[in-house]
Amino acid sequence: MTIRNATFILAALLLLMRPCAFTQSSEPQSSDEQVRTRFGTVKFDDNDKLRFRGRLVQPGIETSRTLDLTVVYNRADSDVVVVTASDGIACPYRYYFVSVSKSGATVSNEVGTCAKADDMRSDRHSVTLTMQGFLGPFEPEAQRKKAFKEKHLIVFQDGAVTDNGKPAK
Repeated sequence: MTIRNATFILAALLLLMRPCAFTQSSEPQSSDEQVRTRFGTVKFDDNDKLRFRGRLVQPGIETSRTLDLTVVYNRADSDVVVVTASDGIACPYRYYFVSVSKSGATVSNEVGTCAKADDMRSDRHSVTLTMQGFLGPFEPEAQRKKAFKEKHLIVFQDGAVTDNGKPAK
């Protein structure tokens, strides 16, 4: 077999394998996503519902979006999982804090400015997200530019969420 024939066979095999790889990578990922905490596993089920130790977490999280479990932060008596919900152009990113302990899991209200978090940190007492302000593409350009210059510090501490020191809505 010549090098030219071997190259041709290898190229043909790669072309035959390519559709299979594409099909596998296009499957939804959120239904498999899970994170382990000190108190049990938090995961999305096949219907994109958030579960902790197999039980549905209430209140539920908006399911029309792409949902990702991002990080686990350990507190003294609980772990905090940050859930990122992303969808569309009007409000691309929203966040939830899931507090997990021996007694169960609770979800914060949806928080954030709709911008992607620039930074995510934790200390012994809180989890913080830093992001810019955001207004969607249907808002006047001058207002969008002004919002983009704003800096927001979202803090989750002891079950409460603040945005720049004020209770988050």
